[in-house]
Parts: sequence; structure tokens; C-alpha cells
Amino acid sequence: MLRRFIILLGVVSSLLSPFVAAKADIVVTSSYSGNTIGVYDPGTGAVANPALAKLSVSGVNAGVAVDLASSRVFISNINSSAVYVLDFNTGSVISNNFLAGVSRPDELLLDGSGKIYVSNFNSGSVGVYDATTGAAIKTQLVSGVSEPSGLAVDKAGYLYVASYGSGTIGKYIASTGQAVNANYISGIGGAPNGMTLDQFGNIYVTRNLASSVAKFDSSGKLINSTFIANLGAPTDITIDSQGHLFVASAAGIGEYDSSTGAAINASFVTTGSPNWIVAAVPEPSSVALVALSALLGISAEVRRRFLVQRQGTCPAPLGE
Repeated sequence: MLRRFIILLGVVSSLLSPFVAAKADIVVTSSYSGNTIGVYDPGTGAVANPALAKLSVSGVNAGVAVDLASSRVFISNINSSAVYVLDFNTGSVISNNFLAGVSRPDELLLDGSGKIYVSNFNSGSVGVYDATTGAAIKTQLVSGVSEPSGLAVDKAGYLYVASYGSGTIGKYIASTGQAVNANYISGIGGAPNGMTLDQFGNIYVTRNLASSVAKFDSSGKLINSTFIANLGAPTDITIDSQGHLFVASAAGIGEYDSSTGAAINASFVTTGSPNWIVAAVPEPSSVALVALSALLGISAEVRRRFLVQRQGTCPAPLGE
């Protein structure tokens, strides 16, 4: 199948708890073709900081996370099976192998308490590491997941893992990896990849092959399987402190109302490249940033959700 472009929607989480509303939100993405980071105004989608476009990491850049407290950007690189750390202000590489033991890392998630989670697409696992040092806390926190993709953590301390391969979302205790229900939500269909939560605990997940976003309530009950439709291979999703959803798809990034699913601006950010990675971060400053990663030329074997990317933590109950 032409799932050459798998999009990971990684919610970028800052040192702030993903459940704390902030004055602004950051959406960050890296370009596979241009190897750059884009920073955009959250209100208009206009480029806000062209100086940040200095990323020099080649290969398929998937998940992205931002720690504003330490001015660091984390990027998972599928080709090299590595997680890079970059200086958020200059784009210079701090480390090109920050986390050990990752296998085709997809989504990245900062939980707001000094830990970073990574979904390993090939090995079917989720690992957790110290976000400051990169030291492994548990490389197999969660295992046995078919092509794990999107990640999210709620304010009660539960970790949600979207399975691109099985069409399910599992719920786990984030601190131990113990399964609450490995099939918390099943039968999603359409290859779920990106995922985010709102302040009420509602779950939003992109259905890559169904070109839509499904919405579930905090108990896992389906609200609407096509809450947002006609997206064109969505790969990632995130939410800001205002309750606005940002969805990455083949057309770029669209902005939507999380209550109704109505488009606020379906063309929030557009590009010639068909695939993006989107991550939103609650940010106490007045500027919102967005990092988008375009996945071009990904081989059929890397068939995951890279049709448009996302990272996964939850910003608004706020997170990813």
C-alpha cells in the first residue's frame, strides 16, 4: 500500500504540565526534504521565526517534542533509529543519539515531569527515558503493541498508545507500564496514528487511511468516527490551550474547533510537501511555535502512519 508517508503526530510538551493552560501554544515541525524547523504564529499561521530553520538532520524525521525550559527540541529519526536533540534557539545539534535502544522511533512525548516517552514502531514497544540526561528508565515500558504510533498522557497519570497495526488504543499506568486495558478502544479502523486529549479527557485520533479524525469521550466511548472528515491521509493531531485542534494531512495543517469539529481555518499552514509532523506545546510566552515534519520518499516498508505526522502528548487538560 502507498503508506509511504506515515505521519506521526507528536504533541510537543514543555516543562509545564500538559494539563496547564498557557498563554500561547507551539507547533513545531521538521521537513524531511529541507531538514528545517518552522515556527509559525498561532493566530495567523504566518512564519514567526525564520531564524530557527537551521535543522541539519537528514533522513525521515518523525516525532517532535519541545522542552522550552531547557530550550531543546527532540526529534526522532526513523532512518538512523535515533533521537536527536537540538538547540531550540539556534537549531544546532546537541546530540545525534540521545536515547539508546530505540527502534525506528516514531512518536515522542514529554510528560511535564522530566520524562520523555518514545514509541518504537518496529519493535512494538514504548520506552521511557530521563529527558535531561537521556538515561533509560525503562526501554520496554510497554511492549507487544502492533506498530505503536501516537502517544498521550492524561492528568490522572495514564498513558495512551495508538496502534497503527491493530486499530486500537491501549491504556496503561504511565509510571509502571502496567496495562489497564491494552484494548481500551478497539475497532477504530483506518490505521490510527496521531492522538491528543483535551482538558475534559476526550480523545482525538487521526485515522490515516480513513482520512478522518475520530473522537471518543474520557471513558473510551465513541462520540463520532468522522468528527473531522475529508482530510486526505491525516497523520497527526494536537490541541492548544484554546481548545483548537491542529491536524496534519496531505494538504498541510488545518485548525478545527474541538467541540464541533468545524473548521476554523482548514488551511492554517500549507506547503508543497504533502506530509507534516505537528506538535503543540503549551507555552507561557506570547508567541506560538509550530514544528512540522514533511515525510517524503519513505519506503513502503515504513508503512506506518507517516502519511502526515503527529506526536503525542496532550496539551490542554491540558495535553501530545
